[in-house]
Amino acid sequence: MGRQRQLRSAEQITDADSDAAQCAQRTERREVRRFGLLVMLGCGGRVSAQELFFSAQAEGSSNNKYLEVFNPSCAVVPLGNYGIRSVTNGGEDFEHDLAFDDGAQIAAGGTWVICDPRADASILANCDQQHRYLSNGDDAFALVTSGGTQVLDIIGAVGEDPGAGWAVAGIDQATKDHTIVRKPGVLAGNAGNWEASA
Repeated sequence: MGRQRQLRSAEQITDADSDAAQCAQRTERREVRRFGLLVMLGCGGRVSAQELFFSAQAEGSSNNKYLEVFNPSCAVVPLGNYGIRSVTNGGEDFEHDLAFDDGAQIAAGGTWVICDPRADASILANCDQQHRYLSNGDDAFALVTSGGTQVLDIIGAVGEDPGAGWAVAGIDQATKDHTIVRKPGVLAGNAGNWEASA
């Protein structure tokens, strides 16, 4: 089962060289504040977010890369009904599919981290699943329902070549050599509309 984690307190775009240390620090903070996030999301009977979405992506130096999927709901979510599709270098359609590990699930308010198996040890320590082909900054990744019929969230845009990477929050090429993290008020993915997130 994915580790208990939560979204960070503010959107962050950071240099990739410190990704390993930041990954470990975010995990510590998420453990301490997990209960507060669950209440905020409505596990006490108030507002309830439903679908999974990307909460962070790191494209760091060398192979220090990871994707983080967040479960904003108040229940454990089995990942067998979800997948990740990708397209490289501005391709016109999805080219690659990544299935979650058999039996994978995310706890309420938790995350599932997919990282490059060659990443720094501090990133690997927070990794739930390994996958060698993560973004170089110009590859789009979509979180989809089983069979890829519905895009819940996307980082990047299909059919658009961004050069080295896409701009995020006014930072050029922010998907290259940076870690991007969703703002804590975000309760749903962009449904395939990258511009809504960038």
